[in-house]
Amino acid sequence: MNKLFIFLIHKDVVVPQSLEEFEAGEIIRKLLQQDFYIPPVHIYAEDSTKALRKFQQSLKGKSLDQRIILC
Repeated sequence: MNKLFIFLIHKDVVVPQSLEEFEAGEIIRKLLQQDFYIPPVHIYAEDSTKALRKFQQSLKGKSLDQRIILC
């Protein structure tokens, strides 16, 4: 079953986060406090590894701006 993932980014670090995890809100809050941002990209995938792979493929040749999108 696929889960909805968002991504938190800070410099070269990309953290895939499933919104279905019990602790998702707390993890997202803590990362935003550490200057991570959420790009306007959401991906459905079976797990975080597959979500990250899809995310990286979707960015080939593109750059992300640093707008914060709160879901």
